[in-house]
Amino acid sequence: MKLSPSKEVSNVFLKLWMQSQSFQDSLKEYSQGAAIQNIASVAILKGIEILLPPLSEQKRIVEILDEAFAAIDKAKANVEKNLQNAKELFESYLNNAFVIKGRDWEEKKLGDVANIEYGFTDKATANGQYRYIRITDIDKNGELILQDKVYIQQSKEAECFLLKNNDLVMARTGATYAKVLLYKDYEPSVFASYLIRISFTEKIENELYWYFTKTKSYWQQANNLSSGAAQPQFNGAAVKEVVFTYPKSTGEQKALIAQFKRLSEEARKLELVYQKKLSGLEELKKSILQKAFTGELTSATETLIA
Repeated sequence: MKLSPSKEVSNVFLKLWMQSQSFQDSLKEYSQGAAIQNIASVAILKGIEILLPPLSEQKRIVEILDEAFAAIDKAKANVEKNLQNAKELFESYLNNAFVIKGRDWEEKKLGDVANIEYGFTDKATANGQYRYIRITDIDKNGELILQDKVYIQQSKEAECFLLKNNDLVMARTGATYAKVLLYKDYEPSVFASYLIRISFTEKIENELYWYFTKTKSYWQQANNLSSGAAQPQFNGAAVKEVVFTYPKSTGEQKALIAQFKRLSEEARKLELVYQKKLSGLEELKKSILQKAFTGELTSATETLIA
């Protein structure tokens, strides 16, 4: 639908007005809640009233909004940069921890220190005795997604694939290939056939390997060892070739895990602070836009972002 404003209306002013909450509220009222893309009648748009100041005032409001939005966008860019820095700081520490090895560290292929086991194939249903964990249940951080769960029925065959607390399971294909989940014992769960359980045969803390799978070293290996460009495959044979460096001492392993946890928590707290700031800036933008089209844009409002 093309709108052609009269000479008394600024195109930019009209465009900004259509982004305001006032317009959106009026649109819902006149269209009885229908989505914008479903509105077929021009009469609905014609029926919506707009508080229209003189053209000179429209231009002044556009200038104020342009200046305000530029300042908000600049503030958002700074916050987003700080957010990225917080993430990279933890990632950098994690990478260095496995690269700058201490004394008495081992460097072995995963196949030499762990057993690899493929998951269970069954038909998932909405109800059952065991949760059925699939590759799509692992999020980008290697944690379990607690929504959209599916289940399978209890059976002797399925029992062999029950997960224990702190078990490691890895996606071997799809968008999350090579992502590793550190399973927490929320409920009786079985891992599906496109997942691989990694069980160490030596004294290695599962959680240490989980942190290792977040490093550049791990992902470089995973990308080099995977096959299939369109649908990457990271099968049992490939995962056995991953080289893992770790301290022999379980005490040192646990100390590293404690350190990683503490830094991870601090990074997450910072991320929440920055996400809250980003949300606040978006709300400020909406607020200023709303004031502009309800006749409340005063000199006090103009200094809001100063």
